[in-house]
Amino acid sequence: KRISTQIEGESLFNDGFGLVIFVTLFTIAFGSEAPTVGSVTLLFIQEAIGGIVYGFLLGLVFHYLISATDDHSMELLLTIGVPTAGYAFAEYIHVSGPLAMVVSGIMIGNWTRFIGFSKESEDHLDHFWELVDE
Repeated sequence: KRISTQIEGESLFNDGFGLVIFVTLFTIAFGSEAPTVGSVTLLFIQEAIGGIVYGFLLGLVFHYLISATDDHSMELLLTIGVPTAGYAFAEYIHVSGPLAMVVSGIMIGNWTRFIGFSKESEDHLDHFWELVDE
């Protein structure tokens, strides 16, 4: 199970970076300005590094919000709403939404899951997300 999770996580990062490279190449091909090495590098950094930093910050915000409540319904809504709104905002600020969601998901799964949730909340969330995953 642990190896499967690591492979899935690596696949998510590959998908995220693949999308960043696609967006960079698309902007070069169809952008209004002539691409330079500097502009391409800046675009890549903005999308990739920006997405990673934003995802880390979103993970911190999520952890704070989850730690502040003990209501199972609110926790469930936060697990749906924060990533959805976070992805939309990532697109708005022109950083990689997929990379941001991967980073925040890793933080939530490895940090908030063990610190921010009660055992009962964790069980409720696991049942809900297993149902969604099916």
